[in-house]
Amino acid sequence: AAAETVEIPVPVEVSPGRFFVSIKEVQGKTPLVSSKQVLQEFICRAGFDALEVVCDHVPPWIEVEAQRRGYATETEPRGKNEVHVRLARKTAAR
Repeated sequence: AAAETVEIPVPVEVSPGRFFVSIKEVQGKTPLVSSKQVLQEFICRAGFDALEVVCDHVPPWIEVEAQRRGYATETEPRGKNEVHVRLARKTAAR
């Protein structure tokens, strides 16, 4: 049988420069996809002003990667097993 290609979701642009992705939803549909696969390349490209991520825990690597790219991270627990992580470009604070 042919190996099944797992489509890795990407953050969706909700308004210019602002993106959103639910890792919880992604992992609900495709459990083998990691937060790193979905987000790392996107964050490394750093072509966004803000990114909101819904996950069940804060990926430990995300803060390091965000800092390295000039983003501030903000986490907000939203009930049991749900955390919203916001990455915002530090220079965008006007």
